[in-house]
Amino acid sequence: MATAGVLFCGLRSGMGAGIGAVTMASWVPNVKAAMDPRRSIAQALSATIASSGIDAAAKQYRELKAAVPGTYKFNEAELNSFGLHADPRK
Repeated sequence: MATAGVLFCGLRSGMGAGIGAVTMASWVPNVKAAMDPRRSIAQALSATIASSGIDAAAKQYRELKAAVPGTYKFNEAELNSFGLHADPRK
């Protein structure tokens, strides 16, 4: 009976640690993204598309990426999000 109790407590502790690890793994990237001081390239390009068109936005993207790469978020997730929201077929 004591063996079953030890086994149960061990499994329960292991499962709790696993749940904690999974929770942290999904939560930490969101906190990190929220604390990123860089501006959204998607917002800048959306405003340019609205006022000047897609060609001007493409030019602005290349210029900003070359001139001030640390000021804007140029990561894949940012650009994918922009592409999904800027899709003209919607």
